[in-house]
Amino acid sequence: LKISNFGGLAMSLPTDLVEYLTAGGDDRLLIDSQTGLNKYRVCAVARPGAVIRSSSTASPVTLETEKTGFEVVQGLVSNPSDYERLVGDVAQRLRAAWSLESDTAVSLVASGTDAELLPLMLGVTRAQAIREDEEEGGDVLTILTAAGEVGCHTVAAASGKVFSKIVPSSCSIGEEAAIEPPVVGSNVFPLFGSVAAIDVPLRDEITGTLIPPEAMDAKVVRIVETAVASKQYKAILVHLVVGCKTGHCVPSINCVQRLAASHPEVIVVVDACQMRGLRSLSMRRFLDLNFVVITTGSKFYGGPAFSGAVLFPQKFASELEHLLSSSEACRSCVSNSALSHYLDATLTSSALPVLRSLLPSRPNYGLVVRWQMALGNIEKYHSIAEEQREQIIASWVSSVRQMIRDGPECLGLLEKQADENVADLATSGPIQVFGIGLPRTGTHSLAEGLKLIGYRGMNSCVLTRSKVKHVPRSKKVFGKFDVDNAHFRQYQKLFQDNPTSKFIVTTREMDAWKKSVSRWDEQNKDRDDLDDIPENIDQYLDEVTQYFVHARASHQLLVVDMFKMKDEELWNRLMDFLLPSDEPRPFSSSEPFPRAVVQVSGQLTQGGEVQKDQGQFTSVNDAELLPGQINTIIPVTLSKRTRIPQKKTPLAEPRNERLHLDELHRVHLLLALDCSGFAPKIPELGASDVQVLATQCHIAQPVSLNLTQWSRSAFIGVLRIVLGAHNVIKAVEQSQEVKDILADDELVIRKLTLILDNWDTTSAWSVSQP
Repeated sequence: LKISNFGGLAMSLPTDLVEYLTAGGDDRLLIDSQTGLNKYRVCAVARPGAVIRSSSTASPVTLETEKTGFEVVQGLVSNPSDYERLVGDVAQRLRAAWSLESDTAVSLVASGTDAELLPLMLGVTRAQAIREDEEEGGDVLTILTAAGEVGCHTVAAASGKVFSKIVPSSCSIGEEAAIEPPVVGSNVFPLFGSVAAIDVPLRDEITGTLIPPEAMDAKVVRIVETAVASKQYKAILVHLVVGCKTGHCVPSINCVQRLAASHPEVIVVVDACQMRGLRSLSMRRFLDLNFVVITTGSKFYGGPAFSGAVLFPQKFASELEHLLSSSEACRSCVSNSALSHYLDATLTSSALPVLRSLLPSRPNYGLVVRWQMALGNIEKYHSIAEEQREQIIASWVSSVRQMIRDGPECLGLLEKQADENVADLATSGPIQVFGIGLPRTGTHSLAEGLKLIGYRGMNSCVLTRSKVKHVPRSKKVFGKFDVDNAHFRQYQKLFQDNPTSKFIVTTREMDAWKKSVSRWDEQNKDRDDLDDIPENIDQYLDEVTQYFVHARASHQLLVVDMFKMKDEELWNRLMDFLLPSDEPRPFSSSEPFPRAVVQVSGQLTQGGEVQKDQGQFTSVNDAELLPGQINTIIPVTLSKRTRIPQKKTPLAEPRNERLHLDELHRVHLLLALDCSGFAPKIPELGASDVQVLATQCHIAQPVSLNLTQWSRSAFIGVLRIVLGAHNVIKAVEQSQEVKDILADDELVIRKLTLILDNWDTTSAWSVSQP
């Protein structure tokens, strides 16, 4: 140990990396002495040779990530005062990786669960300020969607309850005296009182089937509107879950956008802790929409467990600071809360100086080490071209799902109603494309672009009554298109009649669009067939997007803005959307995008330069259409093969039975252990089977999809095989084919099969055995 100085205090820091990886969190990080695993069933250090498919809960770190951890610890031991620089480094590198503004308020917290307390604090202080001025009202409501498929303590944390007897302050490195944690179940904000919480489940609790998206949205809307009408709730936190435990996104982003625009009480909280299924600009898009975002570096990214962060948009960072600076009651509510056990000034964004002044300066060395370790995967993953990442993901998901379909009887996939996955919806053969943008949004240019890519079709304009036929020069034709800016009248029927087709919406900024359309007023003043053109292009886009999300077809919709997107981005988006993944690009995306414009005179002109809006822009592709991304979480149903004694015969014929929740947990634990030495032995095992049993396989924890009170024949529970960022990185860095990644998945399936097909033996194993 090296004695140094931090903040004027003598500081003695340990040199063991494991101490940092298990400190500054809660009981979920503690290592079981018998298994060497924590509550996530992973160990704190790297396991060479282990299979890692567990990134929707937690993953063992890789050797490279572990090396980074050792280096960071060595630096801190030599110079503990480097801690604050490391905190700033994490925030800066996250902004760069996620394309965020340089002043985005990034605060670090121990976990995604603890992260709930920051947006809740905003709601509490807002309501507390109202209580000072009004006799009635001033309560807070939290609406939690995908209930049962988010973190196990999310409901408690989001409603302001202490959820663990171990808190970051009570297990931090460098504390000379033990800090007494708050009582489990007590209010985090005792001066404010309780916070109301309403759960909105993702599934029917009886059958386990997914609730339709439109029904989910409608329920959230009814809850919010009822709360607003009561005039009791001055802060309504609506949770938008982007990737629950089975990978789904609820409610729709269009739904929460409208709620926030209509009701100033609403604060949208994006639970992006999974960090899967996102596009390069998704995090920036959420902040552009004024959503608070909670996230982690430990799920999809594969960093050490308990690496959480909260991103505040400027609007809410300013509001929180104003409330705290102008209201003594708000400051007292925070300073007399239990927040000091979860947050500290050193980890809170410098954009929140008043909040920092109310918090203790108690460094969480473990958290900073974990985040530094997570950053390596984050930066490497985002340095890979989005197209390449998505190709690897799509191929892996399709292959593993097919592997399970063709595999042993003991494994299965959920029915479609319980597990929608875009990977199962791929179609072959020529593609039909419909352009459904409004007039004056670049529909003529879109048609020219589709022709160059290799599509043939017709382009029609409602303003000019023109029709232009397009025939590609390329030998290979990928499909047909029908671009018609009058399709706003019938896009829903077009989809119903052509459910496997693809749709493209061209759009543009509202004022510029209105000005462009108005140029045709004089030309068409005597026409009576144009009155139904939508007056609000943003509203039209919102309606189209919501329709496709509700139809579970957002993967069949693309939105392009000819006036904002650079030519290279336009080509990349169109070719990714329209060409088969194994099809070579017909030309480079650096080629200029064609421009075709119909003048008021009726003349079609081609060529010329489009004046693009400057800056970095996000679009509905980056957030609203995320449900169309391929789900990298594959839920797997399990059944055990057992012989049940009967009255007349001592041993019955073997039969397969579903596993109940406690049995799923047991299988999950056995997968993570070396089972080759367990007794009793499985009869007639070959050497290769012994090696399979010896392999430590980490997959994601069990999830109950319906009531756990059901008997095993009615209960539906799953384990999950999950792809993580480190798998994608490895495939790229080692120039692996997806088939090389799949070798690990085959091993997982073999080990599962050995455990399940020999249940009468494996159920007798004791995990305490070596």
